[in-house]
Amino acid sequence: MIESIYGYRVYVNDTLCIETERSQIRFPRSKKSRIRKKWAKNQKNWTQRQVHKAFVVGRDIYLSTATYESVKATGKLHPVLLLANTKMIKGSNNG
Repeated sequence: MIESIYGYRVYVNDTLCIETERSQIRFPRSKKSRIRKKWAKNQKNWTQRQVHKAFVVGRDIYLSTATYESVKATGKLHPVLLLANTKMIKGSNNG
């Protein structure tokens, strides 16, 4: 799907923009590194969650479906551009 918002061409692509991120949710009370390493090896102490990312390539924006729907509902692209600003890729097509 190609649409234009504020002069940016918007591409909706879930395979590119959704990543899984692992984070440890349980930690031992002990501060010793040996115990912390043991807890880090146990898979029950970890969880995975989906992270929606946005990429800006020149004048193109790649968004996930959920991010695109929120931009379409609110009409605010500014938070998405701030999110994508750390992932700014210079493209050859500067439209």
